[in-house]
Amino acid sequence: MSILDHTDFRTFLNDFYQAQKSKKEQYSYRQLSQDFGFGASNYLYLTIQGKRNLSEDAIRKIQSHMHWSAYEKKYFETLVQFQQAKKLSEKEKWSTELKRLRQKGSKKISEEKFGFFSAWYIPVIHEILSFKNVVHNLTWLARKLQPKITEEEARLAIDVLERLGMVRKEKNSLIPVSENLTTEDEVTSKTIYDYHKQLLNLSLGSLELPSSERDVSSLTLSLTPEHFQKLKSKIIRFRDEVLHEIEEKKLDPTLVALLNIQFFPLTKK
Repeated sequence: MSILDHTDFRTFLNDFYQAQKSKKEQYSYRQLSQDFGFGASNYLYLTIQGKRNLSEDAIRKIQSHMHWSAYEKKYFETLVQFQQAKKLSEKEKWSTELKRLRQKGSKKISEEKFGFFSAWYIPVIHEILSFKNVVHNLTWLARKLQPKITEEEARLAIDVLERLGMVRKEKNSLIPVSENLTTEDEVTSKTIYDYHKQLLNLSLGSLELPSSERDVSSLTLSLTPEHFQKLKSKIIRFRDEVLHEIEEKKLDPTLVALLNIQFFPLTKK
């Protein structure tokens, strides 16, 4: 079990406990605390429940027990500090460090894998394949999307995903393979440029949906160039927080949604 697959240290501790219990039915929270070297038998139970925090000494004990690499130890400690921080300034500090660590451990998208963003519906189909009720049929996939695509476009998406190793075949099913892919925040690839144009066109089309199924709003602000950059950084952090929240919840998804955020100047310097 890798800490790098987690964005919530309490969830990680609980997953670790459940994994031990699956091997040994009699395994208890008391045993968990003893294994990590804690005197109080309910220490980790209360921590997992969110009723107490980890001290610096507790962090060290867990790191020692897990035999992690220096990178994994740093990630765990930073994750704990971020979640337990009370002041906004501290939250932002540890959030920045978490992002740096994640980028260090992520795979930068190669030129080949930019093909994943060659059409808006390719990432969507990749997500749909993780649904429990998915039908592994091109007609079903094509009609599932909004707006609908053709069966040929669905076939193209599957071909691209297979070529990139982002899906694998098991009997008559396609299983999505998750990869923590990332681009630079200000990547200028022509493929990504065209991809964002497609997404903006989708956003325009969403205006035809009932208001209960969309949220479109805007703000017109007067500010300094310095404040512009500061707000831009906040948007990047917000985007990451949304992604991490979805990852943490371990939801059983039934739909794929698009969150677009646009922020740009309307006057010349």
